[in-house]
Amino acid sequence: MARFFCLSANSTEDHCKAIEAAVGSMPEFLQTENQRTWAHLLRALQERDAIALIADSSGVCAGFCKAHYSDAKAGAVIDILHVMPHFRNKGLGRTLLIRIENVLAARGATTIVFPVAADQACTQLAAIAGYTIRATETVSLSNVKLAATRAVVFIKTLSAAAGEM
Repeated sequence: MARFFCLSANSTEDHCKAIEAAVGSMPEFLQTENQRTWAHLLRALQERDAIALIADSSGVCAGFCKAHYSDAKAGAVIDILHVMPHFRNKGLGRTLLIRIENVLAARGATTIVFPVAADQACTQLAAIAGYTIRATETVSLSNVKLAATRAVVFIKTLSAAAGEM
């Protein structure tokens, strides 16, 4: 069973230290080498009013999800959702998605945009989670090494009844 950690613009360096103690260093795919620290991620979250969820399984980072607010917090965008290969097909991606939706809804977001790689697993996850296709477009996520350049952009209306993680 995974444990989840949340970092947001309100988090502190102590939160980063707790995550590092639990899951170790940030996975390589998330940032360039000199940016691969939880403290660096925290600074990026503070700059964009963003949220990150980290899934821990037996002391390693099993998955990661990051989103930021747009449209004066009425909307949000999921920047990345990644599950490490060893932890795939066990429901962790869906759990991360549901948890970040709940956090965003509890903080006032009413819609969420989710650009995903144009592959079957990603598009199935979004469809199962209740997202509808808004567009297919080229995306650029230069700070993420595994980012796809072609994406299907999904959108979902969030429930006002959703709660915190």
